[in-house]
Amino acid sequence: MPSDILESLHSESCDAQGVVLQLQENLQLNQSSLEKPESETKGWIRCLAREAKSSNKLDVVKHLREIVPAGTTGKCEKDALALIYAMPQKIRSIRPQEIKAFLLLRVSL
Repeated sequence: MPSDILESLHSESCDAQGVVLQLQENLQLNQSSLEKPESETKGWIRCLAREAKSSNKLDVVKHLREIVPAGTTGKCEKDALALIYAMPQKIRSIRPQEIKAFLLLRVSL
């Protein structure tokens, strides 16, 4: 992730729209590039979303999810946990190796 985008993400004075605008300017993206991102752009969007999540800048993640196609920012961790807790009987019957593979797959998205 370019340093100027990270700086805007961690800046108290830069809101979610400002962070996304910084991403657009840095990567020379127009609005249609966000609405229909190519694979490289998706990678940058996911990278920004991961960094925003880990920095607890959930307003940035929320804004990205409002302007890019569903799934571009990656799965919401709460969704995966909700699925796990919703099916306790099924999960008890799954072998530990299968659970580990499932969780590793979710983390890599």
